[in-house]
Amino acid sequence: MLQLTANKVSVMAQKKIQDIYPLSPMQQGMLFHSLLEPNSGAYIIQTAYELHGLLDITAFAKSWQQLIDRHAILRTAFVWDSVKQPLQVVGTAAKISLIRHDWLEVSLSDRQNKLAEFLQELRTTGFNLNQAPLMRLDLIEMRSPSAGASASYYQFVWTYHHLLLDGWSVPLLIKELLGYYQSFAQDLNITLTPAVPYKNYIAWLKQQDTEQALNFWREELKDISAPTSLSIAKSKPDLKGSAANYQQCNLQLSAETTYKLEFLAREYQVTLNTIIQAAWAIILHRYSDSIDLIFGATTSGRPPNLANAQSIVGLFINTQSVRVQIDREQLLTKWLKQLQKKQIARQEYEYISLIDIHRVSDFPLDTALFQSIIVFENYPVESSLKQSLDVLDIRNVQTSEQTNYP
Repeated sequence: MLQLTANKVSVMAQKKIQDIYPLSPMQQGMLFHSLLEPNSGAYIIQTAYELHGLLDITAFAKSWQQLIDRHAILRTAFVWDSVKQPLQVVGTAAKISLIRHDWLEVSLSDRQNKLAEFLQELRTTGFNLNQAPLMRLDLIEMRSPSAGASASYYQFVWTYHHLLLDGWSVPLLIKELLGYYQSFAQDLNITLTPAVPYKNYIAWLKQQDTEQALNFWREELKDISAPTSLSIAKSKPDLKGSAANYQQCNLQLSAETTYKLEFLAREYQVTLNTIIQAAWAIILHRYSDSIDLIFGATTSGRPPNLANAQSIVGLFINTQSVRVQIDREQLLTKWLKQLQKKQIARQEYEYISLIDIHRVSDFPLDTALFQSIIVFENYPVESSLKQSLDVLDIRNVQTSEQTNYP
């Protein structure tokens, strides 16, 4: 166990600390940006959904506490002062409260704006990163617009810091949450296999060949020293890297277009992720007129040679550079397969931090490796929330998040 003397944790009695270990590469980056812009809302994630029917509030709150008791990552805080490197500290216990709000008198016309303002306030307030748990639960009671005067439903909001969890972890937690809820509400027993701790991944990282990975990235980024920019909207003020200035635009593809994209991926024997990255590369090529492009991409990061990697709750994703070269004379099919091959090659070394990748590149230290990022996610969050609950209906699932990259 690492010895910790940081002032941030000196107030904790030693018996209240279960474990201490370093951060994963992605956690290091997120911690840096969170400290750099603490009120930007970057890396604060919210999942919100409506609960209709008979909600046993006591059982619901108890189920969330049970998750925290079960998973060490949910009892984790972070320290960075007076230590050689940032550390994550797992407490033996962490208590969370279900914060209740009465919005029964809020009119239907005012409700949407009030909720949007409330969610934004939670994101910008953020968390004290050296105090666990880094999550908050809000339960808002609202008047049902389509039922009698006395009928109501609940808007539930789960806000947490991305330092704790990746997208793959969320449906794992939700499945356990609903299992606990049914057992508490119906006074039934539930037995789960012991949770595999996140520290197993940190231990796995220490065993990897860092020098070999750095050699790969040194060769991968050879002879490129500037990020590819989307040279549009020059008349507007620069974003200056501030996540608070980013805006969101949602586009939902039709079923027909989605089918065609999936068919294209199968026809060329590549992943849909490769198709999306290729499309983004073409956009960057069109706007920048460059044939040697670089942008960021998020990887799942769950190593196949780590036991039970798919069932561990924690942050495994990592961000790495994607370099794509354009040859206007090359056949699309051949180009896509080359992109897929390079993507597979990068996966072997995706555990290296972006800081280390930058260090072995030809980029100046004050120049970012990329100015845009592709995050391709495919997590069964909605389906896990729609498990059968006899007297409770979960509707309108929404998740919001933002990074420090556009």
